[in-house]
Amino acid sequence: MGDGKKWLQHLENAVPKEAYGYKLCMYTIALEGWRRGLDLKFFNIYIENKVTVRFSLGSGDKEFKFAVSRGSIVTSEAIRICVDKTRTKDYLFKAGVSVPQGKNFTEETSDETIVNYSQTLGFPLVLKPSDGGMGKGVIPNIKNESEMKEALQYVRGDLNYKEVIVEQYVKGDDFRIYVVGDRVAGAVTRIPANILGNGKNTINELIKFKNIERKKNPYLYSRLIKKDRELLNFIKAAGYTLDSVPEEGKRIFLREKSNVSAGGDPVEITEELTPEIKNMAINAIKAVPGLVQGAVDMVVDKKNNTGVVLEINSKAQIAAHLYPEKGNAQDVPAAIIDYYFPETIDNQGKKLSNYYFDFKSILSPLSNGLMKEVKVPPAPKYNYPVKKYIISGKVQGVGYRKWLQKKALSLKINGYVKNLKNGKVVIFAAGRKENIHTFTDIINNQSPKKAKVRKVKESDGNKPVKVGFEIIQTEEKPGGKWISKENEMLRKELEQTQKKYENMKNSNSWRYTVPVRKVADLLKGRK
Repeated sequence: MGDGKKWLQHLENAVPKEAYGYKLCMYTIALEGWRRGLDLKFFNIYIENKVTVRFSLGSGDKEFKFAVSRGSIVTSEAIRICVDKTRTKDYLFKAGVSVPQGKNFTEETSDETIVNYSQTLGFPLVLKPSDGGMGKGVIPNIKNESEMKEALQYVRGDLNYKEVIVEQYVKGDDFRIYVVGDRVAGAVTRIPANILGNGKNTINELIKFKNIERKKNPYLYSRLIKKDRELLNFIKAAGYTLDSVPEEGKRIFLREKSNVSAGGDPVEITEELTPEIKNMAINAIKAVPGLVQGAVDMVVDKKNNTGVVLEINSKAQIAAHLYPEKGNAQDVPAAIIDYYFPETIDNQGKKLSNYYFDFKSILSPLSNGLMKEVKVPPAPKYNYPVKKYIISGKVQGVGYRKWLQKKALSLKINGYVKNLKNGKVVIFAAGRKENIHTFTDIINNQSPKKAKVRKVKESDGNKPVKVGFEIIQTEEKPGGKWISKENEMLRKELEQTQKKYENMKNSNSWRYTVPVRKVADLLKGRK
């Protein structure tokens, strides 16, 4: 975490790297349901010959399937309406929800016709694909006929989005409000990609520093600021280059659009929403038949407490609400599970926040098509305290971790063991009180033959553990020379084996027995 932002405590250290980025949404909703005692399954489907992983949550005969954040209560017709931005606007308009004036143009419509319409509607305008996503192809604040022609060439020509929408460019703050049922579960505003000057570093260096910080955010780690033509042209228009050194405290915006995928910053603002803006977002979701949840994109005039709805996304990512760059994170996964499984609301306070499940072993066989479905074992029934042990002595390269793993699994203890660079071993463990007591006794008084435990330092653990007990492999430090002793031992054994094999192949006895081995292989083949 950093200054000005507060993330959800029960997700700290509970999201594996394999879930970072676009899979955060799927993992956090699944984790919330699993921690409440629901049955969790992951499965794959093929969409246009591409494997897509999805999940389901259930209890008894009740089961719902999820695609990203969208559950199966949302109807197919609602999904089709949301995909078609023109139909969405029609439903919103009929329901009395404020939308910007504009028009949809099909593939057959010429650029000249669109330009002529733009002049009658009046600039500034927005051009966007009818079925685009993630802000791709959206050109805001088009100020004149020349800019509209350039935008059309880019969107219809370069990006090949033939069907487009032209509508009024409404000034205000960009809000994305996530609604579940009659409740606003979260709201973020997105600030365009930017850097803050310090009077010392260039814009190029400040972008590098900003990207280093974004990599620490599970949501933003792959959504970095790219130095493309659009960015270079934007800062050039403002009188800057990548080599410019902004004065201290000077914020430099790098793009016009605020999409997080283009380097924008998500800022959580749920607590700042007025009742009127909340109701507008809720009414937008209600305007689409069969839609019970979704993200409402709005432009809000905070001064006059008014807004317009731009579009609705039925399968929106929710990670921006969980890992904002500023503001307090909102527990959108909990709101979704509350709606689909209201009978588990009482379990929220009993959430098993000391546990999370492995994701890599689930994703790999499903993504590779080796398995169709993977059922996650049930979560432990209680939030057992986590214990931490630091073991000193001769405990690396002697099979200590493998021995310890067997002991832990026999006692149904969850956690992991890992080699440290200083030659010690660290253990995190959680389980029944009596089992932890036995495990502690084993650590202090037993060890495999080649190991020698000299000191055990015990303390309370401060992070959740993965269900099961694993050996975490120690990797070589990037750019460094340190390698775990166990890996070094394995490497030496392999070299010795290869050397013995080469010596044997070059020996007289090996050469003399070649005909005999060939006959033996032939007889084996016939059998």
